[in-house]
Amino acid sequence: MGQKVPIDRPRVRTTDDQEVREFAAVYSLEKSAISEHFIEANRDKLKQMTERCLEKMRLCALLIDAMPFAG
Repeated sequence: MGQKVPIDRPRVRTTDDQEVREFAAVYSLEKSAISEHFIEANRDKLKQMTERCLEKMRLCALLIDAMPFAG
C-alpha cells in the first residue's frame, strides 16, 4: 500500500566473522545494469565461439538447438 517495510536479509560472512557487503549495494547497480555489463564483457568471446571453424574437429554428432521467433 505504498509504505516501506524493512526486511531482514541474510548476510554473507567471512571466516573472520566480518560481513561481506553485496556488490550491487556497494556500487548502486541494478540487476539490469549488471546484466548489461556481463553481456558487454562477454560479447567478443561469444563472437569468437560462434564464428569458429569446425572443419578440423572430429565430431561424432552435432546438435543444433534453436528457438523459433515469429513462426
